[in-house]
Amino acid sequence: MIAHQAFKRLYLLSSVPALWCASTANQTNELKSVHHAICLHWFDKAFHAKDGPAHAKAVLVRYADDFVVMARYAGGDLQRFIGEKIEGWLGLKIKREKTRVVNLRGEGETLDFLGYSFRLDRDLHGRDRKYWNMHPSKKSLARECERLRGDDRQETLFPAIA
Repeated sequence: MIAHQAFKRLYLLSSVPALWCASTANQTNELKSVHHAICLHWFDKAFHAKDGPAHAKAVLVRYADDFVVMARYAGGDLQRFIGEKIEGWLGLKIKREKTRVVNLRGEGETLDFLGYSFRLDRDLHGRDRKYWNMHPSKKSLARECERLRGDDRQETLFPAIA
């Protein structure tokens, strides 16, 4: 139910560019990731404070040390707020190579988050409507294919007859 509500919220704010900050930590260092997730809790509090962007109808979606901010206008004020709070106040470093602003109304634009790609597609029945298409991201599919290739599936499915 919660996932459906979050997806519905994404649909309601679909006309907006989304500021995507994928990760603040190296995934190889689990202790650092936990520390960053705890720090981001305080970013969440500042985001929803009286003077935070949440009162301008910006939405923060966060999982551990990954987050997406959705807003109708991802202007300088919002980007400055995020940068100042994450890097200045909390002392974390935003990975710039994983951070981008996406206009999800743009043709062919996708948002990859937590192993899924979100994009706005035309209605399948030819109506003048659009819907949110959610599917596994290319990176997740490639990782799963590599994992399956690495498994010795032949031996597990068909044991050798002696």
